[in-house]
Amino acid sequence: MNTLTLTGQPRTGTGTTEAKKVRAQQLVPAVLSRKAGAVHFAVEQLAADKLTASPHTHLITLEVAGSSYTCILKQLQIHPIHDYLMHLDFVEVDAKEPIEVELPLKLKGTAEGVTVGGKLVQKQRKVKVRGLYTNLPATVEVDVTALRLGKSLKVREVQFADYQLTMAGDVQLANMEIQRSL
Repeated sequence: MNTLTLTGQPRTGTGTTEAKKVRAQQLVPAVLSRKAGAVHFAVEQLAADKLTASPHTHLITLEVAGSSYTCILKQLQIHPIHDYLMHLDFVEVDAKEPIEVELPLKLKGTAEGVTVGGKLVQKQRKVKVRGLYTNLPATVEVDVTALRLGKSLKVREVQFADYQLTMAGDVQLANMEIQRSL
């Protein structure tokens, strides 16, 4: 899993009025949910944009007021009209407890069906996985070399040693379509 360090400034107030004041300073209000209680803070708009612009899920080292937390971004809120970040929600992770996240899917290899004129179609761009964050890759790679013409690759046909896909077993990851000429 990709890693990133993010520095936050503690904030004391919560609510809409306080959030507007924070945004006026080019900061994004954020909260870290943890077992010991929530940590309210704000991050710089540019740092938050770099985090959210990537398709990858990041393991984040969050530094707030001299304390360091290991977390992931769980949810973000974007203004529906003006398209700026309004709020970020982080969740603290533990190396001993599995987490569930979405990771990008990458198909590798040349499918057997492609060699006979078929077209490989990737049906999912991201997949939900569950495992210890220390075992999760940056990208889930799936080999499609055995995929024949007219066949599909489903979630139940793919297994990994260190983590598992948590999507329904009949969800298609990719399929081989017959090329039709016009």
